[in-house]
Amino acid sequence: MDLEVVYGSGPIGQPYLYQRQDGSKLLVGSNDEGEPWDLPRNPEGLAIIGDPRNDTYLFISQLHLALIKLHNVLVDEARAANVPSPD
Repeated sequence: MDLEVVYGSGPIGQPYLYQRQDGSKLLVGSNDEGEPWDLPRNPEGLAIIGDPRNDTYLFISQLHLALIKLHNVLVDEARAANVPSPD
């Protein structure tokens, strides 16, 4: 599975895909109710993701969001298990 569409070029190549406060986690956007259930978007409503084509269809965009959220949960679980963070 090629996850370049999720991770882009990484936190150094595409830092805008990652949280400022926690560079190990990917950004998640908010829906109209302010809940974290959307891809991150710019003021024009365009998704800020590694491959903008993943925002063309609702199913694919939600799959992309699910992978982002899974990544963030795995980061939390690794930290809870005291797994050392890579440089």
